[in-house]
Amino acid sequence: MRREAQELKRLFLGAKVLNLTPHAIVYVDSEGKEYQIPPSGIVARLKPQTEEIGLVKISEDVTLPLIAVSYGDVIFLDSEGKQIDLTRGDEEGYLVLIVPQLVAPKAKELAEMFSPSLVIAPNTNDAIRDDSGRIKGVKSFILLAEG
Repeated sequence: MRREAQELKRLFLGAKVLNLTPHAIVYVDSEGKEYQIPPSGIVARLKPQTEEIGLVKISEDVTLPLIAVSYGDVIFLDSEGKQIDLTRGDEEGYLVLIVPQLVAPKAKELAEMFSPSLVIAPNTNDAIRDDSGRIKGVKSFILLAEG
């Protein structure tokens, strides 16, 4: 699955980038320079399926419902949260899709749907954070799939 870094640079140089997260991604390079990748207005999610599995009584007055969640197919939501169909269209060349890490289990499916493409997610494991722990930027991206 890994390719030499030089080959990836050659393959994806000039590719169209589509940020399918609900927020801007701030990439911080090795010199500390920040680059903002704006959201596309379309968000990739996995369709959740929930099932109530029980209750937890934490006090005389409060009972918490417990649910089990499983995730199905990739869905796309517009800026109003409505599900939409998303297709590649007539663009040529590589498409780089930036998705939330939760979409990782379906990355190969996404890559094939938008081939030729690269599906990546912000690497929040070594993210730059503010004093409150909120992410300010990422230093790298996780390669999830190529199609």
